Amino acid sequence: MTNGGDGNGSTGTGRPAGCVADLREAVGHFSAAIDVMAGGWDLLDDDARHELYVELETARRRLAIVDTEYLSATANGRVVKQTPVAMRKLVENAHVSRAEARRRLAAAHRLQRAEAQDRPPKHDLPAVRQRVEEGVAGADAVELIHKALDELPERGNELVHVADPHIADLLDKVQVDDLRHLGPMLRALLGLDDPYSDEDRQRRRSVRLSQPDGDNMSRISGHVTPELGAILRRLWAGFAGPGALLPKGADDDRTADQRRHDAVEAAIAAGFGSEGSDEEAGEGPDEGPPPTSPAPPAPSPAPNVRPANRLRPKRGTTSIVVTMHISELAKMTGTALTDVATTMSIGEAVRGADARDVFLSVMDFRGRNLWFGRSRRAGSLNQYLALCAEEGMSTAPGSSSPPAYCDIHHIDRWDTGGPTNVDAMTLADYVMHGRVDDDRADENRWWTTRAGPPEDRKSGRGAARGREDGARHGPENPKVRWIPPKSMDPDRAPRENHHPLGWLAPGRRIRRFFSRGAGSDGEPDGGDDGAPQA
Repeated sequence: MTNGGDGNGSTGTGRPAGCVADLREAVGHFSAAIDVMAGGWDLLDDDARHELYVELETARRRLAIVDTEYLSATANGRVVKQTPVAMRKLVENAHVSRAEARRRLAAAHRLQRAEAQDRPPKHDLPAVRQRVEEGVAGADAVELIHKALDELPERGNELVHVADPHIADLLDKVQVDDLRHLGPMLRALLGLDDPYSDEDRQRRRSVRLSQPDGDNMSRISGHVTPELGAILRRLWAGFAGPGALLPKGADDDRTADQRRHDAVEAAIAAGFGSEGSDEEAGEGPDEGPPPTSPAPPAPSPAPNVRPANRLRPKRGTTSIVVTMHISELAKMTGTALTDVATTMSIGEAVRGADARDVFLSVMDFRGRNLWFGRSRRAGSLNQYLALCAEEGMSTAPGSSSPPAYCDIHHIDRWDTGGPTNVDAMTLADYVMHGRVDDDRADENRWWTTRAGPPEDRKSGRGAARGREDGARHGPENPKVRWIPPKSMDPDRAPRENHHPLGWLAPGRRIRRFFSRGAGSDGEPDGGDDGAPQA
């Protein structure tokens, strides 16, 4: 049946649709189905309960299309926008929160059908809408996509259709919260400059400390620059983990917020105005817990976390690691990626850098480091820096961990001949590193293998298929393949990490440049996507 207009609210768009009676009946069935679905979950075993709930969540995500059609009809064929009037009507009529109304309106703005809009088709997201219709993504994901697109410079609005397939390809490969980092990826993809200047950020910088309240505690608030934000995150990476700044083996019942507070207090107490030791720290990370300061007294309800000496960064770096392409450094334009998952302009990075701390990483056309390894197990500081430039973050599938929260993982087991060369190592977040079976004997644990011809890789079944099905739009041709447990994927098809921030790593940008044909992936001509410079 097609919707040709029947006098009962039909708009006559000609697209397949049920009649108004069918719609009313479907809503009634939906309401009745909720009553049925409210019971019986305790009768299922764990696997069946999980499988059924995933199916339910897929259907729930598809409701974003229903919301879009309702809001589009309410807008009488015009573009759905987050106007005060639209917000008020949805809040009052649907009895939802303003946050929920904002989410539905943002999603509808991007998911409307082309024939229901008075704007050019190049602003549409048909590929993203298709993924929502399939239940891959919901309104929460589309709201984050809308926010990222809305923050692009004016020229970016003309390139939405270019970004659409790339965004759609990400949706089943990353967590919804990872889409908060979509903005830097889109600017890199579309060849756009950061819409905010260093001067804009300097004007906004501020820190406020309130007067003590009733319990003599003060509230701190404000806006910090990208550089200070990266420094704080680097501090927390080394000294705000469970057990940090406490005696070895001591129980740690502090919350994450309390540990971050203690790390800032310890850093100021140990480093502000004091003459800490300038002794060089170790070359690379140990594979155990992060180093701690000299043991304070036994823990108490308010533990003494102030160290006697200056805090030394975990991996021996002076503060933070910033990676950029050499062409960006020469032009002093572009966006740099730090090892704590933040970004800053090239100008900010250079102004805060010590000229003696410039590290040149030489890569081949695959974006892999040309580097000589060392015959010992621990990854060196230089190798850590090289992996920051090449990979930018954990390569484990689904991970959002920046390098500061990663171990250096041997792709091939070290004690059976795996070399400690940078081309045989990768960044792996702490959780996934602990799940890897280095012996490749247990099919119910993760394996890692070096990418290459099937005969050169000890991979699980489906490895060749995974290589052929590699990311169409994301970072291509990685050097490591992550083989999932058999319980997760019976075929054990290799996986990789598609987190948006990975697009900013120089090594991945070089791989994309050489792996694509001239304009074959739809990237705009003239965009600087990491082309190698002589």
